[in-house]
Amino acid sequence: MLSSTRRGVRRSGLRPKPGTRRALLAVASLLAVAVATLVGLPPASAAATCQDSSPAGGTYTVRVCLTAPDAGQNLTGKVPVTATASVVSGTGPGFQRMVFTLDGQYLLTDYQPPYSFTLDTRRFLDGPYTIGAHVLARDTFVSPDTTVQEAFANGVTTQPVNTRTFTPPQGTPVATGDTFTVAAAGDGAGGDASETAVTNLISSWNPNLMLYLGDVYEKGTSTEFDNWYGDNQPDSPFYGRLLWLNRDGAAFPGASTEAVFMVGAGGHYTWIDPVLDAVVVLRWLDPAYASLAIPRLAAALKAG
Repeated sequence: MLSSTRRGVRRSGLRPKPGTRRALLAVASLLAVAVATLVGLPPASAAATCQDSSPAGGTYTVRVCLTAPDAGQNLTGKVPVTATASVVSGTGPGFQRMVFTLDGQYLLTDYQPPYSFTLDTRRFLDGPYTIGAHVLARDTFVSPDTTVQEAFANGVTTQPVNTRTFTPPQGTPVATGDTFTVAAAGDGAGGDASETAVTNLISSWNPNLMLYLGDVYEKGTSTEFDNWYGDNQPDSPFYGRLLWLNRDGAAFPGASTEAVFMVGAGGHYTWIDPVLDAVVVLRWLDPAYASLAIPRLAAALKAG
């Protein structure tokens, strides 16, 4: 302990009792948490959940970790799920893929790191769930699932039913004599880097019609479709971004909920709106201003 004198500062020789010292440390810890909260610092993440395993003979050891979400959470909406795989001893043969499961049932395959995807918990009934991840090595060794226990809490009390029907689109109409551009691709929805290059290229063509010829890897689950094909929303990855829907009116405010949009590079928008009985083509529209332009155009169309 320090005390002040006219000559300066000197050590008094007094020390707090052990119990007092522990109390002071506890108070200091609480103050640190309070300060971090006030200044907006993110809380420290919980440790990843990891599991080590080895093939018969134990020539190497693999560690699979689920790094998100943290265990024991109430999850709502779309949630990022991430995992890592590493060799912690010996020399491994490399990894073919990471496989994710939900309650032990197949969910999604990711073929290259970083191993991550978005899980839409609204597709499932509320309740407790086990999220798992295991890796397939190139020598065919399969690690056991590393798991975390979670709960889905979206107010979903009855099994969601898919009531949608498919109507083949006619594509964006063109004037007589103009070129109608059709893009076609298939066997590609798997989430790897080459898929990004292909869909970026197709998007740059701004095609009038896009035909996807099939296959969503690995098994075509709804979660794989959301992630590797796309769920028809503005933030959708890959092929699904080429035709965007407006089902809840939030993606393109002002347009009807039956409207569809095709968005190309350079701020090109094709907006087909059966409720407004209109096809609107916008070029060189800065995407930052789309949320202002579309409601104004919709209001003008409604006004006649």
